[in-house]
Amino acid sequence: MITMRGNRSSQEYKAAELIKSSLIQLWPDLESADAENANIIFVTNCPIGGYRVGDFDIVVLADFGSLRFFKPNKPILDINQKYIDPRKYVYVKNFVACIEVKSHSEKNIKFEGEDVKVLYKEGWKSATQQNKDQVHSLKAYFSHSNGKPN
Repeated sequence: MITMRGNRSSQEYKAAELIKSSLIQLWPDLESADAENANIIFVTNCPIGGYRVGDFDIVVLADFGSLRFFKPNKPILDINQKYIDPRKYVYVKNFVACIEVKSHSEKNIKFEGEDVKVLYKEGWKSATQQNKDQVHSLKAYFSHSNGKPN
């Protein structure tokens, strides 16, 4: 079961639809799965008051009835901050993701190692750091609400 929440005309909602399509391409049965086998919620333009960062472009909450697997297309870290062998499958039972949507043109985006930077009137800013700050605020929110979204 996949649920989409938010303003359907926003760029964030449209980005969430693209991510949804990618997940369905990876795991085709998601499209017809019931909530017991796959429950994925996309929330766009999600405000959470009282935290350092209170505005999230896209939050994805996913819980699967059984393990899902995929092969990452780039190196990723495990829970112990060690790189996972890219030749091996990664197994997923559930996940939460914060996704920052940028509408900047290609010339106003640059990559410095793992850092994505975007150009604003004030200069270059790290979208990566912005996303990390969002993750910490969302983690605090779930911690304060006993892991349950309100």
